[in-house]
Amino acid sequence: MTHIPQRFYSIVAATFAAMLIAACSPTPTPDLNEIKLLRSAASDEPIVYGMAPLDGSPEVVDGCIRFRAHGGESYALVFPHNYSLGEEHRKVVVRDASGEPALTVSGDTQIGGSVLSKESAEKMIPRESLALCPGPFFLVKPDRE
Repeated sequence: MTHIPQRFYSIVAATFAAMLIAACSPTPTPDLNEIKLLRSAASDEPIVYGMAPLDGSPEVVDGCIRFRAHGGESYALVFPHNYSLGEEHRKVVVRDASGEPALTVSGDTQIGGSVLSKESAEKMIPRESLALCPGPFFLVKPDRE
């Protein structure tokens, strides 16, 4: 029978404890100052949405809120002009005009709205915002209008 040194058990116990601590550590609070929220320009003109619901996952990539569709395409999300960023339960949340959560950046979900052509994006998104995140762009339809 092979003798296993006590040191081996100490290393295994320390490794297990480190893994347990890492797994139980709280998710860091997102730094909202590092995240860019693309919004449409304020306008008196009504926005016409071509409904194309997407299934997938919202994510923050290079500081931009993007949506990775199940088909693999990644879209920079464009929200109505009066939406804002927030944090809830250590997750990034996009809030609608009334302050209600409209999208939580976590897990699978479905969003409604329209893919924007380059020309539409240039008309709808303020130029300074357009430069923040690369397209393609998806205009998110508000749940409540």
